Amino acid sequence: MPAARSLSRPVRRAALAALALHTLAVLWIWRGHSPGARALILFWADFPVSLAYAGVQGRGFLAASLLAGGALWSTVAALLAHLLGRLARRA
Repeated sequence: MPAARSLSRPVRRAALAALALHTLAVLWIWRGHSPGARALILFWADFPVSLAYAGVQGRGFLAASLLAGGALWSTVAALLAHLLGRLARRA
């Protein structure tokens, strides 16, 4: 178990960093683009999970993108950090 514990901090940090970057990117896109363009950009940025909230408009779309897209990218970052950490330990 000590190996698993030592990987938990980098995995958490990667997940939080991905969430922060996603949040900043979504807010930047939301403020800087027209409604049609921002919906299209955010839809494709969070593609697999964006199918779940494709019919939502306005601020509901923003909230769904922040929550679902943030969860998606946090999970991806955590999995990558975990896999890379395990590979580094084997080498």
